[in-house]
Amino acid sequence: MNIKQLVNYMYECAEMNCDTWQEPYRDKFEAWELSHESTWLEDYEDMQEEYGVTWSQINEAIDIINAEVTKMTTQYIVETDTICDGWVNAWHTDGEPETFPTYKQAEKELEDFFADISEAYEAEDLPDEYNREDYRIVALKRV
Repeated sequence: MNIKQLVNYMYECAEMNCDTWQEPYRDKFEAWELSHESTWLEDYEDMQEEYGVTWSQINEAIDIINAEVTKMTTQYIVETDTICDGWVNAWHTDGEPETFPTYKQAEKELEDFFADISEAYEAEDLPDEYNREDYRIVALKRV
C-alpha cells in the first residue's frame, strides 16, 4: 500500500468511525476532525497487520491528512454592518483579518466584545451601546 492509498484508506476509516458513533459529517475532512481517537489505535494496528504498513508510513499519512484538513477547514468571521460598505469583516489583529476555527469560538469572542462594550458604556466611556443586530457570524466556505 503506497502513501496515497493509505491516506484514502484512513479517510474511509474516519468516515466509518463517524458512522459507528452516529456523528454526522459533511465530507471526509470533517469526518477526520470528528473521528474518535479511541478507535484509531485499533485501526492503526489493523493497518499494520492487514496491509503491512509501518508506523512511519502511518505518521506520514497523518501529516498529509492534517495538512489537507487544515487547508480545507471552515473558518468563521465576525462581520459588522457598516453604513458605506454593508457587511464586512472589520475585526483585525495586527492588520490581518481575524478568523475563528469554530462557530462557538467566534460567538464567545462576540459575547466578550459586547461585555466590554457594556462596561465602557456603563463607565460613560461610550455615548451609546452598540447594537447586536449590527454584528453576525459568517462561515467562510471550504476551499
